[in-house]
Amino acid sequence: MTNSCNNRRRIGILTYHRAENYGSALQAYALNAAIRDMAPENTEVHTIDYIPPAQQRLYHIFQPTRGIMDLARNIHSLAHCRSLRKKKRHFNSFISRNIPLSPFHGTDKARIIPLLNEYDILICGSDQIWNMNCFDFDRIYTLHGIHGPAKIAYAPSLGLSRLSSEQEKTLLNDLSEFSRIATREPTGASYLSALLKRQVFNTCDPTMLISKQRWLDIANQADIKIPDKGYILSYFIGNIDGMRQFSARISRESGMKEVVIIKNLRDICSGRTRRLDAGPAEFISLIANAGMVITDSFHATIFSLIFHRPFWVFTDVLDNSKPNARIMDILSMAGMPDRMLTPDTHARADRNAPLDFADADRRLATYINQSRQWLSDALSL
Repeated sequence: MTNSCNNRRRIGILTYHRAENYGSALQAYALNAAIRDMAPENTEVHTIDYIPPAQQRLYHIFQPTRGIMDLARNIHSLAHCRSLRKKKRHFNSFISRNIPLSPFHGTDKARIIPLLNEYDILICGSDQIWNMNCFDFDRIYTLHGIHGPAKIAYAPSLGLSRLSSEQEKTLLNDLSEFSRIATREPTGASYLSALLKRQVFNTCDPTMLISKQRWLDIANQADIKIPDKGYILSYFIGNIDGMRQFSARISRESGMKEVVIIKNLRDICSGRTRRLDAGPAEFISLIANAGMVITDSFHATIFSLIFHRPFWVFTDVLDNSKPNARIMDILSMAGMPDRMLTPDTHARADRNAPLDFADADRRLATYINQSRQWLSDALSL
């Protein structure tokens, strides 16, 4: 650590901030903003502008063609290249406008690691940065080879699978110097507590740490025209049976047109209003102004709760299996488990079923305040 001479403290955050994924970009902004709110005035807070090479390749508009799906994606990209380039610009604009970055950047880990030792505190999280089964996993996110700064983890995820014995050895080695660790999912906290033989906490997703007004400020940055009349916003990551039929049914019954943020190629040829160019601010704005949100996305669910937008969220089955766990956890905490639908239950859903957002806010407040306090205490080390 090199900043004691001028009494300035430097905090660095390592996360997937450059992933062109709404949840990744928004949680990166939120954690940086929350830490800036908590930190003393003489503190610099940077999100470390490191990009794993594998992740950088993932978000190229055109990909190497290794099979029929790659070919289909490249044909799609060619047909919609203008919108996809605009989306990329929206992501880059959001980051440059809202997330203070380190003065160094790039994909060269060997060059960046020595620079990280100049920070007083390094914070890992959130997102699936500790999912060792991801193709873009990188041990820089477990601070391997970095020994000077204090180390904290706020809400990283280990992903969906149990780790091999070799992976467990890697985590045992890399996490031994962390002063505080909290994970995004309760299952991850339990797993790491047993593995590390120490207390690991569960904290809320960073997007819940900052105020609704902060998110409305982000929505106001959107480069998008919001429909004049009420609309249903659909955002589908997967291919759960009945999900798209349900949104079409609600559109017919309510008279609201459907706006789809395109994530899945299955939605590209729909007759609905399609948005391929939405960046993080546009994503937030479309949720904040929607008459209803229909999704299978955790973060679309979170922002529906924040903005008090009527919503339905789809899952394959109503159980606490790992793909569903974080959505079920947050809806249970909010007192809204009945907003989850499956292929077997969506036909019986009442689109006019009431939601008590004031009660949800009260229920979630304790969890959010405990998470803020945990982060504040960790930063005071």
